[in-house]
Amino acid sequence: MNHVGFFKRIIVIIYDGLLMVAVTMVGYGLLYTLLSLFPEGFDGSLVGSVIKVTYLLGISFLFYAWFWTHGGQTLGMKVWNLYLVDERGKFLGWWQSGFRYLGAIASWSALAGLLYYLGIERWYLAIGIGYSWSVIHPKRLAWHDQLSRSYIVQVPRTAKKDAQGAEGKS
Repeated sequence: MNHVGFFKRIIVIIYDGLLMVAVTMVGYGLLYTLLSLFPEGFDGSLVGSVIKVTYLLGISFLFYAWFWTHGGQTLGMKVWNLYLVDERGKFLGWWQSGFRYLGAIASWSALAGLLYYLGIERWYLAIGIGYSWSVIHPKRLAWHDQLSRSYIVQVPRTAKKDAQGAEGKS
């Protein structure tokens, strides 16, 4: 099994991102409908902002973690025959998916956010540095791979077909 590099990760992120936009739009529509039932409203308030961000992050986590815990593949990963597995080659559980999800957020933005907070002018250059780490890591691991002790691997299509053929014969 081969560890997956930077460019395939980005293609999968774009593919999954398109689906995630649709899921987020439906989820936000439901949230907006629920919040509109309150006469005092939550628009523009700190409480409303916290509710919205927490809700949308929750939807995003459930989306990814469900795929990771049920078959180890998001839809974008299926196109490339990629799997997310732990160190033993098993699919992730919910806790490990949570660590991976939080680590992925940090991989995208933690350093950039710190630099922005410190007032460093070109903070935006650090966006995605945790993902970019896979370019120089010997095993092509990003920060969140290392944090969650999980890996994206590519399984050859012939190995998958052989396994399916063996199941059909028994």
